Amino acid sequence: MDESKVRKELIEKAVEVFSLKGYAATNLTDISDALRLSRGPIYYHFKDKYGLYAAAYDAWERELLENNERIYAETEGGVLTVLERTVYNCWELYKRFRANFFTGIDTLSELSELGDRFAKATTKVYDMKVEAVEKAIRSGELRADADPRLVVQMIYVLYDGLRLGWERPEVPLTDENARRIVDIHMEGIRRAFLA
Repeated sequence: MDESKVRKELIEKAVEVFSLKGYAATNLTDISDALRLSRGPIYYHFKDKYGLYAAAYDAWERELLENNERIYAETEGGVLTVLERTVYNCWELYKRFRANFFTGIDTLSELSELGDRFAKATTKVYDMKVEAVEKAIRSGELRADADPRLVVQMIYVLYDGLRLGWERPEVPLTDENARRIVDIHMEGIRRAFLA
């Protein structure tokens, strides 16, 4: 079997398992069993559980930052459309990298380096949003009295609401319902802030 394919499959399965169980509760056997492999390929490619988790984390961080950079480069539709695209990007990432994936990233000393990177990556994404809104205010696209941080906070409330809705089994949130929720919420933001 192609070694790069094995590595990729290991990372994808690690994302799945860490997202279900969290870092602390996952062992390498969970991942190797899910792929019907011995643990040998994990040790060959990643050395240990931390190495595999770090590779899975790298995939999340890379996708988060690359997607946001791409989204902000596409200015068609204006800043609020761009921000809406970031919500959908986060929604798609969240469906793969669930909350459990990040459990312990800010409390386990073994994950402290990744916790620092997580804080920097999420701060960078937040700052990109604020800068885009400030630019839209300066250009006259958004109202001059709009508070950039409030606009961005509204985007995070929308995203966090979707994330929490996804986690509630008693009120299943489908992709179709999520799109309707985003449309309604974004319409309210447009009415409040468009110049």
